[in-house]
Amino acid sequence: MQFDAMQKNNWLGLMSDTARDLFLPQGIFYWSGRAGKEADINATIGTAAGWDSDIIPGGNTDKWITYYIPSVREKIRQIPSGNIFPYAPILGMPGFRKAWREWIIKKTTPHFPFDKDLLGSPMVVPGASPGLYYMIKMFLSPGEALVCPDKRWENYDLMFTDCLGVPIESYPFFENAQPAPENLEKKLVEVAQKQDKLVTILNFPNNPTGYMPSRAEGEAYRDAVLNAAKATGKTVVVLFDDAYDGYVFDDSGAPISIFGMFVGLHPNVLPVKIDGVSKELLWYGGRTACITFAFHPDLHDRQALEKEIENKVGALVRGTVSNSVRLVQEAVSMALDDPDTVFAERKVVEQVLGARCAALKQSLLKLDREAAYPEPFNSGFFCLLNVKQNVDAEKLADHLLKKYKVGVIPMIDKALGINSIRVAFCSVDVTNIDALVDAIGKGIADLD
Repeated sequence: MQFDAMQKNNWLGLMSDTARDLFLPQGIFYWSGRAGKEADINATIGTAAGWDSDIIPGGNTDKWITYYIPSVREKIRQIPSGNIFPYAPILGMPGFRKAWREWIIKKTTPHFPFDKDLLGSPMVVPGASPGLYYMIKMFLSPGEALVCPDKRWENYDLMFTDCLGVPIESYPFFENAQPAPENLEKKLVEVAQKQDKLVTILNFPNNPTGYMPSRAEGEAYRDAVLNAAKATGKTVVVLFDDAYDGYVFDDSGAPISIFGMFVGLHPNVLPVKIDGVSKELLWYGGRTACITFAFHPDLHDRQALEKEIENKVGALVRGTVSNSVRLVQEAVSMALDDPDTVFAERKVVEQVLGARCAALKQSLLKLDREAAYPEPFNSGFFCLLNVKQNVDAEKLADHLLKKYKVGVIPMIDKALGINSIRVAFCSVDVTNIDALVDAIGKGIADLD
């Protein structure tokens, strides 16, 4: 964007260096906005949606809704006004923080056991995105690099590089259609030669690819981080972007976040889990998430250390948004008094999304692999289709809207060789999957 009007009025000269260079990319919200107006099949935005009857017994069969957790909605009606309108504490309501910590332990330890005493108290922030933003701001100064895979959520670049001045050192996520954790280890060791700090993000299930590593692959990621920490002698901060935690649809992927594998791993490995209600409990507008540190037993003065890290995070929260939404914390903590019901209600949504994921995999087999092929996907809300290089993904997305009334998100990074479209099967009814894939195939053929 050129900002010509600002230039004419000399407003650019009024701005800071950061704001002068800042612009909102023509990304997900642009394409989802167009799809909302132009598309009959909208596979753009990462919101689980479908028919009311999909999640509510006896529900409306022709009412399209954003899915939600019924017990959470019910608790909203029960909250007294005195628990709605006052401010929440800077780092969240004590009841919610306790409930979320127990939720992490309950869902994680059956699959990846760890000493729960090593888990800190979750600190509440207004969404997983701010949680990640705060952690990058806490651990990296402008100019110091973050290590991330090449296939990543586009907002990382806006948040970290454009807003915080933190460049991203990329490594290939996949090699020959297989995950390549060895590339993470190599990149961490390489970055360690340039700077004293090592910070990386593991985002599983991954946005945009919909990939969740198997248990063995998770162990390979764990070993990659551990090897880098030992080889460099430096602490590796591992930020777990667990926004889509637990949405895993077949046995090829670990059933829950591999965060548990990293708890207590090594004094020079610092795992930090960022997760929240937006995706996990289907309350997108709730904008409530948590930052949870895992403390190695060899660290000195554990209790004092936790208080000091809470003070630092509290300063970031107070210095930006002051505190997070109290209503959401009250409703969720009440619902989590009965976690088995929440699990069961979410399982209904998981089954619907799993059926769509399976149908999409099957339908994509009909697509000419020379035209487009998916990265491995088994989880989350999306899949990523790599489009042949002579068909520009952005032009394809525009063409699909105009001619076939199908909405997808183009993802292009010429420097990294990415020319792809993200398909959000989370918001496409299973009966429309074949038509979606057919339109994509025809659209590519039209532009080839």
